[in-house]
Amino acid sequence: VRGVFLNTGEPDPADPCFNYGYGETEDYGITITNNGGSGPCIPTSLAGTDDGDFVDGVQLGSIDNTGSGGVAGPTYNDYTAQSTDLTRGEEYVLTITSGEYDTDIVGAWIDFNANDVFEVGELLGEAVTSTSFENVDLTFTVPNDAALGTTLLRVRCVFSDDPEPTNADPCFNF
Repeated sequence: VRGVFLNTGEPDPADPCFNYGYGETEDYGITITNNGGSGPCIPTSLAGTDDGDFVDGVQLGSIDNTGSGGVAGPTYNDYTAQSTDLTRGEEYVLTITSGEYDTDIVGAWIDFNANDVFEVGELLGEAVTSTSFENVDLTFTVPNDAALGTTLLRVRCVFSDDPEPTNADPCFNF
Protein backbone atom coordinates (compact mmCIF):
# COMPACT_ATOMS: atom_id res chain seq x y z
CA VAL A 1 0.00 0.00 0.00
CA ARG A 2 1.41 3.39 -0.92
CA GLY A 3 0.07 6.81 -0.09
CA VAL A 4 2.22 9.48 -1.74
CA PHE A 5 2.20 13.11 -2.74
CA LEU A 6 3.37 13.42 -6.33
CA ASN A 7 6.03 16.07 -6.93
CA THR A 8 6.94 17.24 -10.40
CA GLY A 9 8.84 14.48 -12.25
CA GLU A 10 7.82 11.63 -9.93
CA PRO A 11 6.16 8.55 -11.49
CA ASP A 12 2.37 8.50 -11.85
CA PRO A 13 0.78 5.98 -11.18
CA ALA A 14 2.61 5.28 -7.93
CA ASP A 15 5.67 3.05 -8.26
CA PRO A 16 5.98 0.56 -5.34
CA CYS A 17 9.78 0.98 -5.16
CA PHE A 18 10.37 4.65 -6.07
CA ASN A 19 11.80 6.93 -3.36
CA TYR A 20 9.11 9.62 -3.30
CA GLY A 21 9.65 12.92 -1.52
CA TYR A 22 6.55 12.42 0.65
CA GLY A 23 4.35 9.50 1.71
CA GLU A 24 4.26 6.15 3.45
CA THR A 25 4.73 2.52 2.38
CA GLU A 26 3.31 -0.53 4.20
CA ASP A 27 3.71 -4.25 3.45
CA TYR A 28 1.36 -7.04 4.58
CA GLY A 29 1.52 -10.82 4.41
CA ILE A 30 -0.98 -12.45 2.05
CA THR A 31 -1.85 -16.11 1.55
CA ILE A 32 -3.40 -17.02 -1.79
CA THR A 33 -5.99 -19.81 -1.56
CA ASN A 34 -7.42 -22.03 -4.26
CA ASN A 35 -10.86 -20.35 -4.49
CA GLY A 36 -12.74 -23.01 -2.58
CA GLY A 37 -11.23 -25.94 -4.49
CA SER A 38 -10.90 -29.34 -2.93
CA GLY A 39 -7.21 -29.03 -2.02
CA PRO A 40 -4.79 -31.92 -2.33
CA CYS A 41 -5.99 -35.51 -2.50
CA ILE A 42 -6.42 -37.30 0.84
CA PRO A 43 -5.84 -41.02 0.20
CA THR A 44 -7.35 -43.77 2.32
CA SER A 45 -6.40 -47.39 2.90
CA LEU A 46 -8.57 -50.49 3.09
CA ALA A 47 -6.43 -52.29 5.69
CA GLY A 48 -4.98 -49.17 7.28
CA THR A 49 -1.89 -49.55 9.39
CA ASP A 50 -2.92 -52.84 11.06
CA ASP A 51 -0.19 -54.87 9.34
CA GLY A 52 2.59 -52.41 10.20
CA ASP A 53 2.48 -50.37 6.96
CA PHE A 54 2.99 -46.85 8.32
CA VAL A 55 5.40 -43.92 8.41
CA ASP A 56 7.23 -43.93 11.73
CA GLY A 57 9.37 -40.87 11.18
CA VAL A 58 10.10 -37.87 8.97
CA GLN A 59 13.18 -35.68 9.28
CA LEU A 60 13.91 -32.67 7.07
CA GLY A 61 15.48 -29.45 8.31
CA SER A 62 13.64 -28.48 11.50
CA ILE A 63 10.99 -31.20 11.00
CA ASP A 64 11.86 -34.04 13.38
CA ASN A 65 8.74 -36.18 13.70
CA THR A 66 10.08 -39.56 14.81
CA GLY A 67 8.23 -42.42 16.47
CA SER A 68 4.98 -41.01 15.09
CA GLY A 69 3.40 -44.12 13.53
CA GLY A 70 1.82 -47.24 14.89
CA VAL A 71 -0.35 -50.26 14.27
CA ALA A 72 -4.05 -49.27 14.38
CA GLY A 73 -3.09 -45.64 13.75
CA PRO A 74 -4.95 -43.42 11.29
CA THR A 75 -4.35 -43.83 7.55
CA TYR A 76 -3.88 -40.06 7.15
CA ASN A 77 -2.17 -37.57 9.45
CA ASP A 78 -2.04 -33.81 9.00
CA TYR A 79 1.31 -32.65 10.34
CA THR A 80 1.30 -29.33 8.46
CA ALA A 81 1.82 -27.48 11.76
CA GLN A 82 5.38 -28.84 11.55
CA SER A 83 7.32 -27.04 8.87
CA THR A 84 10.79 -26.10 7.74
CA ASP A 85 12.30 -23.55 5.38
CA LEU A 86 13.88 -24.69 2.12
CA THR A 87 15.81 -22.54 -0.36
CA ARG A 88 15.55 -22.63 -4.15
CA GLY A 89 18.55 -24.36 -5.74
CA GLU A 90 19.71 -25.98 -2.48
CA GLU A 91 20.13 -29.73 -1.88
CA TYR A 92 18.49 -31.48 1.07
CA VAL A 93 18.15 -34.98 2.52
CA LEU A 94 14.73 -36.17 3.66
CA THR A 95 14.84 -39.17 6.01
CA ILE A 96 11.73 -41.33 6.22
CA THR A 97 11.45 -44.17 8.74
CA SER A 98 9.17 -47.02 7.71
CA GLY A 99 6.90 -48.99 10.04
CA GLU A 100 6.88 -52.54 11.40
CA TYR A 101 6.34 -54.39 8.11
CA ASP A 102 9.60 -55.18 6.37
CA THR A 103 8.64 -54.81 2.69
CA ASP A 104 6.89 -51.50 2.02
CA ILE A 105 7.16 -48.77 -0.59
CA VAL A 106 8.19 -45.40 0.81
CA GLY A 107 7.85 -42.23 -1.26
CA ALA A 108 7.74 -38.46 -0.89
CA TRP A 109 6.63 -35.44 -2.93
CA ILE A 110 6.75 -31.67 -2.49
CA ASP A 111 4.11 -29.60 -4.27
CA PHE A 112 6.78 -27.24 -5.65
CA ASN A 113 4.33 -25.23 -7.79
CA ALA A 114 1.77 -25.03 -4.93
CA ASN A 115 -1.18 -26.12 -7.11
CA ASP A 116 -2.44 -28.83 -4.69
CA VAL A 117 -1.50 -31.60 -7.16
CA PHE A 118 1.47 -33.92 -6.59
CA GLU A 119 2.91 -34.17 -10.10
CA VAL A 120 5.46 -36.65 -11.48
CA GLY A 121 8.23 -34.02 -11.45
CA GLU A 122 7.56 -33.32 -7.75
CA LEU A 123 8.48 -36.86 -6.65
CA LEU A 124 11.53 -36.57 -4.38
CA GLY A 125 12.13 -40.31 -4.60
CA GLU A 126 10.88 -43.68 -3.47
CA ALA A 127 12.35 -46.94 -2.27
CA VAL A 128 11.29 -50.44 -1.24
CA THR A 129 12.22 -51.24 2.34
CA SER A 130 13.73 -54.58 3.35
CA THR A 131 13.60 -54.34 7.15
CA SER A 132 11.26 -53.01 9.82
CA PHE A 133 11.77 -49.39 10.87
CA GLU A 134 14.20 -48.77 8.02
CA ASN A 135 15.55 -45.26 7.45
CA VAL A 136 15.26 -44.22 3.81
CA ASP A 137 17.25 -41.14 2.75
CA LEU A 138 15.97 -39.21 -0.27
CA THR A 139 18.30 -36.52 -1.61
CA PHE A 140 16.67 -33.76 -3.65
CA THR A 141 17.23 -30.21 -4.88
CA VAL A 142 14.57 -27.52 -4.67
CA PRO A 143 13.89 -26.28 -8.22
CA ASN A 144 14.93 -22.70 -8.96
CA ASP A 145 11.38 -21.96 -10.13
CA ALA A 146 9.63 -23.45 -7.05
CA ALA A 147 6.71 -21.28 -5.89
CA LEU A 148 7.60 -19.12 -2.92
CA GLY A 149 5.49 -19.52 0.22
CA THR A 150 3.89 -22.41 2.06
CA THR A 151 3.31 -25.71 0.29
CA LEU A 152 2.98 -29.42 1.16
CA LEU A 153 5.36 -32.30 1.69
CA ARG A 154 3.53 -35.64 1.20
CA VAL A 155 5.14 -38.80 2.64
CA ARG A 156 3.71 -42.30 2.19
CA CYS A 157 4.56 -45.81 3.33
CA VAL A 158 2.38 -48.42 1.63
CA PHE A 159 2.17 -52.10 0.81
CA SER A 160 1.26 -52.77 -2.81
CA ASP A 161 -1.04 -55.73 -3.41
CA ASP A 162 -2.37 -56.95 -6.79
CA PRO A 163 -3.66 -55.03 -8.79
CA GLU A 164 -2.46 -51.87 -7.00
CA PRO A 165 0.32 -49.61 -8.34
CA THR A 166 3.88 -50.77 -7.76
CA ASN A 167 4.98 -47.30 -6.69
CA ALA A 168 3.99 -45.21 -3.66
CA ASP A 169 1.55 -42.98 -5.67
CA PRO A 170 0.64 -39.81 -3.74
CA CYS A 171 -3.14 -40.24 -4.09
CA PHE A 172 -3.99 -43.91 -4.68
CA ASN A 173 -6.22 -45.60 -2.05
CA PHE A 174 -4.10 -48.64 -1.16
